[in-house]
Amino acid sequence: MFNFKCVISTAMFVLVIVTLVSGQAWAQALFPIKGGTGNEPDPKDKGYLVLVAENSDLKITLRHSDKFKPRDIWALFIKVENKTDKPLTFDTTKFGATDDEGRALSGLEASVAIQRLFDATAGMGVILSGIIAGPFMGPSLAQASERGAMHKMMQMCIQSGEIPPHTFKDGVVFFEKAAKKTKELKVNFTGLWSDPVFFSTEAKLRLRATK
Repeated sequence: MFNFKCVISTAMFVLVIVTLVSGQAWAQALFPIKGGTGNEPDPKDKGYLVLVAENSDLKITLRHSDKFKPRDIWALFIKVENKTDKPLTFDTTKFGATDDEGRALSGLEASVAIQRLFDATAGMGVILSGIIAGPFMGPSLAQASERGAMHKMMQMCIQSGEIPPHTFKDGVVFFEKAAKKTKELKVNFTGLWSDPVFFSTEAKLRLRATK
């Protein structure tokens, strides 16, 4: 039997992914350029480097987000390793950033950011689901499809909580985004790292591996 619920969920997921990747013409990626304690080869692209902030308790690895490029929210990839024998607790809403005009931008919990992205594509989602499911589409099916797509998106993000001893969490983390273009962003990972890390929206400044 044909599974309309699966089709709609997949279609909505693809719709949001396309929106995240394409965005508007001025959608910008964030590339870590300075701060932390050092650099390592980018595991996804050996020609470039990721930025590392490490001490005896934890290791933070930062790189640009190659899956999420939303038009109205900043997104970057972070990996946090707990090197201690105790749980490490963090809260992404305590993270913060400052744009190059000095404007303060708050960190967003993944569920809030993803909901904003779904709200931004809600109209097209309804149209798409209507085209695919036609008369079989109802409110309950639409809601179930959205929940399924949101769950898939959440799996790509890092969420506030505990990191057990000697384990890690990784995924995309989000920040509010000002309406104006920004060349450089200063990010504070409050509760994890005391010093700011700087990101650029200019791909030419991306850290390259030495040949």
